[in-house]
Amino acid sequence: MKAKESVGILIHSVADEGKVGGVERFFIKFYNWASENKPEARIVLITNKQAFSNLQYLVKVSNIDQVILLPVLSNRFKNVVESFVLLVYCILNRIKVIQIANFDKHSDALFFIFKYKLIRMIANVKLIATVVDCEIPYAFTLKSNKKHKSYLDRYSLLFNNSYLDAVITWYSEFQDWVFKSKMFIRDVEVFQIRTRFTIPVLPIVPFKEKENIIIWAGRLVEQKRPFLFLEAIKRIKRINPLLLTNWKVRMIGFGELKEQIIDFVAENDLTATIALPESIHLDNEFQKSKLFVSTQAFENYPSQTMNEAMIYGNALVAFNLGDTKLFLNDGVNGVFSEGESVESLADAITIYLNDFDKERSYDESVRLCKEVHNPMNFYQSISKIWTDVENKN
Repeated sequence: MKAKESVGILIHSVADEGKVGGVERFFIKFYNWASENKPEARIVLITNKQAFSNLQYLVKVSNIDQVILLPVLSNRFKNVVESFVLLVYCILNRIKVIQIANFDKHSDALFFIFKYKLIRMIANVKLIATVVDCEIPYAFTLKSNKKHKSYLDRYSLLFNNSYLDAVITWYSEFQDWVFKSKMFIRDVEVFQIRTRFTIPVLPIVPFKEKENIIIWAGRLVEQKRPFLFLEAIKRIKRINPLLLTNWKVRMIGFGELKEQIIDFVAENDLTATIALPESIHLDNEFQKSKLFVSTQAFENYPSQTMNEAMIYGNALVAFNLGDTKLFLNDGVNGVFSEGESVESLADAITIYLNDFDKERSYDESVRLCKEVHNPMNFYQSISKIWTDVENKN
């Protein structure tokens, strides 16, 4: 980017407070870091009052001077007024690239479908979308997939948007699929970023001060497969009843499966083993715990939750899917489950609980976050993309 030109990070639609998604948390942490460490990059946050309030509930925005709060109207002049205000802000702040934090029909896509043409014509702003849904290659084109219709509805705007300049993603499978399928209606380059980061909000305590706690955390929905975890804990308890005696298991999340999970725990006599707290501040949980278990389908990298577990020295148990190996060094800071079954997952957790070098795994998770998945590496990757896109005719 040229001197005094800005990049805008757009987070226009946010779920209820306390349920802010991982990608929104990530970009706020990146904005906070850049404001303090790279002020010359002139990164501004574009949002609205309600979204800003919900964001602040979980991740405090440190520099409000670079926050643009857009109006959200509900009258017949909505599109015209909101478009004009955004245009004025782009011109005043010399914004040349806007990075949509999460391109999704139900969040930022609709916001731009009415507004971007005007901005592009007058202010010459380039638009980059962030794709964070790893199921798109499977659900969008496969009619046999039960999510096919909902994904057509949600993501057709992404591929049929005439004003999109580029896409960034952490998923190599998405990048390969787009290249082979030629999904976009125009020449849209897809960039893959191979680094991720998080910034701890609490001190990283030494390994000896951590507790014997296993954490499962995520949305309680099908894709996250929480019942695989529950069945694995049940199996461990049945095969080796003493193995979990000195361990606590905490399952954290919100979602449509919550009541079914409560019933499962009660019906299988697991209430003394598995706690279901209403916690939303994962830093408090990960600071104390030793092991994070993911049952995510399709992909674990770049899970913000897994990254947050790592920064506090948690070991990882997960399935070897997609680019998960960028986070999990098998046998060092965690254990890959050999298959996506209850038996394999229970075996992987058992390996960690038995003779695994737990302090070494703590050191490796912290090292990866300090040396590989750190803010500077991410900044260098994404800023190069911003410059390349801006300079492309």
